[in-house]
Amino acid sequence: MKALSLGPTKFVRTFYDGEEFSMKILQVFSHNALVAKNDDNEAMVLVGRGIGFNRKKGDRINEKAASQIFVESKKQQLDEA
Repeated sequence: MKALSLGPTKFVRTFYDGEEFSMKILQVFSHNALVAKNDDNEAMVLVGRGIGFNRKKGDRINEKAASQIFVESKKQQLDEA
């Protein structure tokens, strides 16, 4: 009996039903956290259950996969508030 091997790319495409991937992974911290940048080159920390599992630097990911997203705030924005 032959085992069916689904690579991470096939699993991700199946899981997201063909949605567009909007972020590029910069660094994987653990199975549950990673750093990615969006199309505007803003770096963000994405946290979610298993979000970093079988992911590598350069992979694309949809931000909807994260349960929490942390974005760096600019000092100028903080001073104005």
